[in-house]
Amino acid sequence: MKGLLFREPGKVVLSDLADPTPGEGEVLVAVKAAGICGSDLHGVSDGMYPYPAVLGHEFAGVTEDGRRVAVNPQVPCRGCGSCLAGASNLCTANNIMGITRSGAVAETVVVPADRIVELPDGASWTAGAMAEVVANGIHALARGGGAAGKRIGVIGAGPIGLATLMCARHDGAETVSITDLSEARLAVAARLGADTVDTTLDEEAFDLVVDAVGTPGTRTASLAALRRGGTAVWIGVNAPEASLNASMDIVVGERTVAGSFAYTDEEFVAAVQLAARHSFDWVDTYSLDESERVFEKLAAGQSGSIKAHFTMEAQL
Repeated sequence: MKGLLFREPGKVVLSDLADPTPGEGEVLVAVKAAGICGSDLHGVSDGMYPYPAVLGHEFAGVTEDGRRVAVNPQVPCRGCGSCLAGASNLCTANNIMGITRSGAVAETVVVPADRIVELPDGASWTAGAMAEVVANGIHALARGGGAAGKRIGVIGAGPIGLATLMCARHDGAETVSITDLSEARLAVAARLGADTVDTTLDEEAFDLVVDAVGTPGTRTASLAALRRGGTAVWIGVNAPEASLNASMDIVVGERTVAGSFAYTDEEFVAAVQLAARHSFDWVDTYSLDESERVFEKLAAGQSGSIKAHFTMEAQL
C-alpha cells in the first residue's frame, strides 16, 4: 500500500509499504479521508514524533464488513489512574495512531475494534475525518464549564478555533467572538456564525476564552480578555514557554486557567454526530498521491489551506 511516511526529522515521503494485517481485536479500515494536523507539522519538523511512522490521526473509512466509520485515534491502557477515573485522554500510556502507532494518511490502516464509531447516514468522509477536530472543541469548552449562555472568545481561526466556534454555537453560547491575523480565515469564521471577528478580543469582556494558538502572546491575551471570575482554556501549543505576567489579575480577579488535551471517548462519539451535520466546505481535499507535496507546503507556510485532507474517494 501507499502511505505518507515520517522518515526523519523534517522529511516525509510517500512510500510503498507492506499491507497491514489486523491482529486479535483489530480491524482493517480502508481510509477514505485523512487530515494533517498542526501537531503533525511540529512533530515532523522538530523530530518530536517517533519515526519512521505513517502519519495521520484524523480519519474515516470503511471496514472490511462495509461499515462507514470514524476512528478515535487514542488507544488508552484502561488500567492507569486516569483511565480508571474516566479521563482516558490523560492515560499515562496513551498510544495514538499517527503518532506512536501507524496512522492513516495511507490506503489502509489497522485499528482496535473498540476505537471505531459508525458514521450517521449521509455524513461525508470529510465530516468523519473532522470528528477528531470537533471533539477537541467539545472538550475545550467542557474544560471551561461549557458554553451555554456565555460570552465566548476564541483566539485563532484555524481548524481547532473554527471547530470550537461551531461547538459553542451548538451549545447555546450567548455570543462568540473569534480573532485571527488572516482576513480569509476571519471571513470563514463570520460565515460559520461568529458574532464578531477581529484581530484582538476586547479586554475583560468574556466569560470563557479558548486560546487555540498557544504562544506566550495569545496566552496573555486570553487572560486579558476575561471578566473577573472567567476561565481561559489553553488548547493550542505553538511555543513551550508559558508567561503568567498577569498573575495578579488571576489572583485578585479569580480568573482560572485550564489546560485542554484531546477528548474523552464520549466526547468523540458526540463529535461524530455533530460533525455529520456540517459540510466543512473550508477544508481543502487532495489525493493521496499529492500528500508529500502538500505536507511540505504546509510545513513551509506556503499553503493557504486552513485544513488539508487526503481523500481516496469522492465526497458524498
